[in-house]
Amino acid sequence: MTKILWVAECGSLHKGDPGLAFEMIRQAKRANATAVKFQLGWEKHGPPPQAARYAPMEWIPDLMAWGSYLQIGVFASIWSLEALEKAEAAGMGFYKIGHQATGNDELVKAIIATGKPVFMSSHDLPIDAAFAENVKLIYASSEYPTYRPAVPKEFRGWYGYSSHSHGTGDKLLAVARGAKYVEAHFCLDHELVTRDASFALEPPEFLEMTIAGREIERFLQ
Repeated sequence: MTKILWVAECGSLHKGDPGLAFEMIRQAKRANATAVKFQLGWEKHGPPPQAARYAPMEWIPDLMAWGSYLQIGVFASIWSLEALEKAEAAGMGFYKIGHQATGNDELVKAIIATGKPVFMSSHDLPIDAAFAENVKLIYASSEYPTYRPAVPKEFRGWYGYSSHSHGTGDKLLAVARGAKYVEAHFCLDHELVTRDASFALEPPEFLEMTIAGREIERFLQ
């Protein structure tokens, strides 16, 4: 059994379409993802297509039900207290705190207070909240996307790696250097017109990454 959490970041790539979101979860499962991640509760939605970058909060029960049906983990980057409340009511088992949310002390404290596993993105060490027992720090570049990804030389202090880059090389390098969490943007088709599509992995590429990553993991044992 793999020890690495392979995360397919759905981001904006569902385009606000629940049917597309369901198919993304289904294809992520087929591509060996351990979990899929959505964005919930962003307060600056703005007009379309900006609003479509984030999953509507009324989707939360369906997202959890689909994950259970397809036997894959479903979690989210939480951007508001309302989103956290709804995710808790739906039984979400773990959470992500995006680096832009780390300055919201009230939200960060509320997420950590759930006692559930919390993955927190940053590009600097240390973060005070990371000293909480249930928080794991995830390295993420400050550039979005980045064309020269910087992977930590050692995963001491960092638990995992969130990629904003094309291809699989940086993700596999992170595995080889000790990352236990690898997050990559995931799409069904690069022709989708969203901000994340240009550097997201399609299902065959995500599958190739997880197969290679698990081979690397075997040699590290």
